Amino acid sequence: MTEAHTSPKQPSNIQQVLRKAQMQQLQLELEITFKRNMAAFQKIAPQIYSQYIDYQPQELKLTYTEEGYLNLVNFKLNNKPVYKGNPKEFCHEQFQHFKHHPTLSNIKFSKTKISNQDHIHPTVINRMVDFYTSLETEQDKNCNVPIGFMLVTGCGLGYHIAQMVHELDIHNLCIFDPHKDSFYASLHVIDWLPILQKMTSKGRMLKLFIGVEPKDAMADMKLLSDKIGLFNFVYTFVFRHFNSKKETEFYTLYRKEFHLAATGVGFYDDEQISLAHTIFNINQNYKFLIYSNLAINHVPVFLIGNGPSLDTHIGYIQKYQSNAIIITCGTALSSLAKTGIKPDFHIEMERSAITPSYIQHGTTAEYRKGITLICLNTAAPQMTALFDDICLAVKPNDLGSQLISQIYPDQTPAKLTLCNPTVTNAGLSAAITLGFRQLIFLGIDLGMPTDAEHHSSLSIYHDIDKKKETEKSQAENQETSSKNYDIEGNFGQTVKTNPVLHASKNNMEILLRQAQRQGINVSILNPNNGALIQETTSIQPCDLPVFHNLEQDKHLIIEKIRMQNMVRYDKKIITEDDFKAEYFNKIKKLKHQISLSPHIEDKKQLHNAMQTAFKAILNADPISKLLMRGTINSAFTLIMQTLLFSKNKSDFIVNYKKINAIYSQMLSQIFKKMEHKPLECDTTIDTEAVRLQDNTP
Repeated sequence: MTEAHTSPKQPSNIQQVLRKAQMQQLQLELEITFKRNMAAFQKIAPQIYSQYIDYQPQELKLTYTEEGYLNLVNFKLNNKPVYKGNPKEFCHEQFQHFKHHPTLSNIKFSKTKISNQDHIHPTVINRMVDFYTSLETEQDKNCNVPIGFMLVTGCGLGYHIAQMVHELDIHNLCIFDPHKDSFYASLHVIDWLPILQKMTSKGRMLKLFIGVEPKDAMADMKLLSDKIGLFNFVYTFVFRHFNSKKETEFYTLYRKEFHLAATGVGFYDDEQISLAHTIFNINQNYKFLIYSNLAINHVPVFLIGNGPSLDTHIGYIQKYQSNAIIITCGTALSSLAKTGIKPDFHIEMERSAITPSYIQHGTTAEYRKGITLICLNTAAPQMTALFDDICLAVKPNDLGSQLISQIYPDQTPAKLTLCNPTVTNAGLSAAITLGFRQLIFLGIDLGMPTDAEHHSSLSIYHDIDKKKETEKSQAENQETSSKNYDIEGNFGQTVKTNPVLHASKNNMEILLRQAQRQGINVSILNPNNGALIQETTSIQPCDLPVFHNLEQDKHLIIEKIRMQNMVRYDKKIITEDDFKAEYFNKIKKLKHQISLSPHIEDKKQLHNAMQTAFKAILNADPISKLLMRGTINSAFTLIMQTLLFSKNKSDFIVNYKKINAIYSQMLSQIFKKMEHKPLECDTTIDTEAVRLQDNTP
C-alpha cells in the first residue's frame, strides 16, 4: 500500500535499517487500521465494505515521505503529490480556518401573495418571514451550533473529517469525492469507527457519495429534505477540501440548484384542498388514467405550453394539426383558442379554484366540447365542470393519492411522476404515461430572453396586464425581475429563469432519465427560444419535421387511447361524516407531538425538539403525515433560520417565545379547520380574471 520516497543522497546503512523498520511498522499499522475499518463498514455500511475489500487503486496511492509523514501521490503523473506539504497539518489548518470563517448556504423563503384570507399557511409564513427579516442583521454565524447539514467535497486522507466529526455537533454529514482511490487511502489512515458510530446514532446521518457523478449525487441529495426535514438544510455548512474538476463541477451544480430544495415543499392548505377535491372528484365517478401497455411511436405529439416561443409555432401547429396529437397545458388552451386550433387533450395540475377562471375567460363551452381533460385528482370542481370528458391522474406523494389507494385498494391508476411544479411537467408525464414516444415541445420555454417576455402574446396574462394600472404592472414586473437569474439557453444563449421554472426544467430532465433507465425511449424536439433542456434535441423552428397523413384516422387513434387508458371504477360516495369517523382522531393525535414546548432555552433543545416532531410526522399514518409535513417543514425552517445564530441565550429565549406563539396559533387554526370543515373545497377567486369575464374596467 505504501512506498518510500528517498533523496538522491544515499543514506547510511543504519539509516536504511531504521527506515526499513519504520516502513514495516507503518505498513502493519495501516493494515490493522484498514481491517478495523472494514469490519466497521461491514457491519454498518456493507455496500462500502463490498466495494473496497478487494479494491485496487487506479491513480492514487499512499506514500511515506522522507519528512516522515503519509501523503497521496498520483502514480500516473510521475508520483505527483496530492498534498503540497504535510497532509495532517494542512487539514488541521484548513479546518481551523473553517471554524472561524464557515462557508454557509442559506435557503430563504419569500413572502407569499395572499390569494384567499381563509388559507392558514401563507399568512403564518409571511409573519415568520417578517420576523426573521427584522432580526437578520443581528445574527452571528458560527460553528458552535447544531449543524443540521454539512457538505464536504473531498475526502483525501480524511484527517479533516475525523476532526470535524469529533469537534462539531453535526447531525447530517454528506461527503462527496469523485476519487475512489482517496477514500480507499483514508481507510488505511484514519479511524472511521468513531465517525460511523457518531454519525449513525439516533438523529444523525452519514451520506457518502464516493466515485459518483456530480449530477447523480445532486439528484440523490434533493430527496433528503423529505427524509430529514428542510429545517436541517436551512443553513448548510460547506467544507471544500479539494478543488478538483469533478468536485468543482459538483459544487457549482450544488450552488446552482441548492435553492430548489425549498420548492415543492407543500403546505397544509394545499393538502386540505387536495383532500376535499379528491373526495369531490371520486364522488363524481370520473374516469381514472391507467398506464399504457403500448408504445405509440408512429404518432407525433405536439405538447404545448404557454411560453413566449408559442407565438413562433402557431403556423406550424395550424399546418400539421390534422397529422399530430395536440396536448395543451394550462393556460396554453386559452392562447390556442384565439387561433382556432383545438387540442385533443388538455392537461391541468393546479388545485386552486383560480385556474378555472383563466380557462373560462379564454374559451367557450362550444370550443371545449370534445376535449378530454386529464387533470390531477386535486383539480377543483370549478375546473372539471368546464369539460364534458374528464379523466383523473393521480398525483404521487399527495394526500389525495393516499386516499385513492385506500378507497380503491385493488386498482392501480396511473401516477404522474414528477408532475410539478409547472403544468408542462404534468403534460410530459401524462404523454409518456399514455404511451407517446415522439414529442415536440412547443411554447415550453422555462426561460426567457428578457424579464418582460413571460408568456405567449396570446396569453390571458397579457390580457390581465392590459387591464391593470400601469404603475401596478411596473411594480410587479420589478418584483418578478428581482427573482430572475441567468441559465444556459436552448441555442447557446443566456436566458432568464426563476426557481419555479428552473425546478420545472430539472424535473423534466430527471423524468426523462428515469424513463431511459426503464427502457422507455422518448424522442423530444425542442425548437423553443428558452432554456436548454437536457435529454431533448435542440432544433431551429425552420428545421422542424414535415408530417404527412397518419397511418390511421386521428379520431380513431384518440378513441382507442380513451378506451385503453381511461377507466371508470365502481362508484363510491364519501361524506364528511365518513371522513371524520375514519381519520380525525388520527390527525388530532398528532397535534401534541408536533407542538413545541414553551420552555425551550437553547439551540440544541430546539433542534432536538424539531427532530422529534418531524420524526413523529414521518411515522404518522399517511393521511396525517401528508396533511402536516409541508407546513411543518416550512415553519420549522423559518424558526431555525430565525434562531440558530442568536447572539446570546437571552435573545434566543425572547425571540423563541415570539415565533413559537405564531407557530402555536397556526396549529390551533389547522386542527380547528380539520374538526369543522375538513372537506371544504377551495373558494379562491382571481379578481383580475373575473374583471376580464365581466368586461369591467
